[in-house]
Amino acid sequence: MLKNGFYNALGGIVRMLISILVIPFLIRIIGLQEYGVWVLASAVLGFVQLVEAGLSISTTVFVSQNLRENNSIALSQTLTVVVGGMFVLATFAATVLYFGSPIIANLLPRLEPAERYAILLALQVGSLVIWFQLMQRVFVGVEQAHQRYGIINLLVGLEAILTNVGLLIVAWIGGRTVAFMKWYAVAGLIMLLLHTIFVWWLLRYQKVRPHWNYRRARDVARYSGLTWISTLSGALFTQFDRVIVGAILGPTILGVYAVITTVAKKINFVSVLPIQPLLPTLSKMYSDETPDRQPMIVLVKKALQLNVVVSLGAGISVFMFANIIMQIMISDVIPEGAVWGLRIAAIIYALYTLNAVGYFTLMSTKAAHICAAIQISGALLSLLLIAIGSRYYGLMGAVIGNVGNLVTWLMVVWGMKRVGIVNQSWIRWIIFPLVWFSTVIFVGILTVDRVIIQAVVALVGDFILLGWLINTQQINLLAYISKLSQGLKNIFLPKPTHVN
Repeated sequence: MLKNGFYNALGGIVRMLISILVIPFLIRIIGLQEYGVWVLASAVLGFVQLVEAGLSISTTVFVSQNLRENNSIALSQTLTVVVGGMFVLATFAATVLYFGSPIIANLLPRLEPAERYAILLALQVGSLVIWFQLMQRVFVGVEQAHQRYGIINLLVGLEAILTNVGLLIVAWIGGRTVAFMKWYAVAGLIMLLLHTIFVWWLLRYQKVRPHWNYRRARDVARYSGLTWISTLSGALFTQFDRVIVGAILGPTILGVYAVITTVAKKINFVSVLPIQPLLPTLSKMYSDETPDRQPMIVLVKKALQLNVVVSLGAGISVFMFANIIMQIMISDVIPEGAVWGLRIAAIIYALYTLNAVGYFTLMSTKAAHICAAIQISGALLSLLLIAIGSRYYGLMGAVIGNVGNLVTWLMVVWGMKRVGIVNQSWIRWIIFPLVWFSTVIFVGILTVDRVIIQAVVALVGDFILLGWLINTQQINLLAYISKLSQGLKNIFLPKPTHVN
C-alpha cells in the first residue's frame, strides 16, 4: 500500500504543480474576468459528472473482491454491470447537458450577454467532455482494483500535461472559453482510448466476457446509490460553491475565489493520494466474519498518521507563504482580502482533509450509507454558509463558509468503529500533530508581516511533523527507499493476475 501510495503522491505532486503553475499564466493572458467565465463552465461540468452514480468506486471495490476470490464469472458479471451502466449514464448526462445548456446559461444573471453565450457554447461542447470522462472513470476503477498505481499515475499525469499545457497554447493563439472546452474534448478522447487499451491488457488472461446477472446488478446498484450520495456531496463542496459565488458576486470575484480554493484544495489532493490505495487493500482484507482485525487496525493507524502529517504540513506551508502564492497566481496588485482568504482556506482544508481515512474505511467496509449521510450534511451546511457569507460579507464570507464541511470529521469516528478502534486510541495517535499545527499557525499569525521568519517557521513546522511520523512508525528510510527504487524498476513489468 505504501509503495502504491508513493506512486500516487509522486504523480499527484507533478499534476498539482502543472495545474497550479498554469493558472497565473492563464490569468495574465486572458484576464481575471475571462478566467472566471472558464471556471464557471468547468464547475458546471464538474457538477454534471455527478450522474456517474458512484460506479467508479463500486468498480474498484467489487472488482477487488472478484480478484481476491479468483472468480472469472463474477468478474465478468461485475464488468458487464459497471461498464454497461456507465455507458447509459454517460450518454444520458451528455444529452441533458447539450440540450439544457441554454437554460443553465440563463441562470447566471451577473454575466454579460457575450459571456452567457460563450458559456452556452462551451457547455454544448462540454457534453462530449462529460461522456469521455465518465467512461474513463470506470476503467480507472478497474486499474485501481489491480493496484497498478504506477501506470495509472503515468496516464493521469499525461492527461494533466495535455489539458493544462494545451490550455496555455490555445489561450496564447487567441482562444477563450469555447476553444478551451474543445481542447478538453480532444484530450478526453485521447485519454479514454489509452485507458481502454490498458484495461484490455490487464484483463487479457482473465477470460472476461459479457455476462449479465440481476443479483450482481442489484448489489452494485445498491452500493453505488449510497456511494453516489457521497460523490454528490463532494461535488457540491468542490464545484457548486463556485456556481453560487459566481451568481452572487460575479465572474471577477469568482476568479479570485477560484484561485484561493484551487490552491487550498491541493492540500486535500496531495494528502489523500498516499493513502488512496487503502480502498482496494482494505476491501480485500475486510469481511464481516473476519475474526482477527489487528492487521486492519495496524494498516488504518499507519494511513491515518500519514494523512495527518501530509495534510497539516501542507496547510502550514500554504498559510505561511500565502502572500507569495497570491502574487504569483494573480499579480502584484492583489485584491483586498485575498491573502487572508487563502490563509483561512489553508487552515480549513488542512483540517477538512483529515476525514480521508474515515472515508476510505467506510467505503471499504461497505458502510457507504454512513459516509453518504455525513458528507451530504457537511456539503449542504457548507453551501448554505457560503451563500450567506457571499451575500453579506463578500469574498471573505464565501471563504469562511467552507468551514461547514468540517462536519465530515464524523466519518473518521464511524470509520474507526467499523474496524474496531475506539475513539481514545485514534485520537491519541494524532494528538501531537494537531497540537503542533495549532502552535505553528499561532506563531504564523504573530509574525504575519515577517516573510523570512515565516519561511523558517514553515520549514521547522514541517520538519518536526515529518520527524514525528518517521519515529512513530519506525520507518527505516534507507530500506524503504531501496524497496521503492526496486518497485520503480518493475513498474512497467508487473506480474499478470490470473483468474481461473
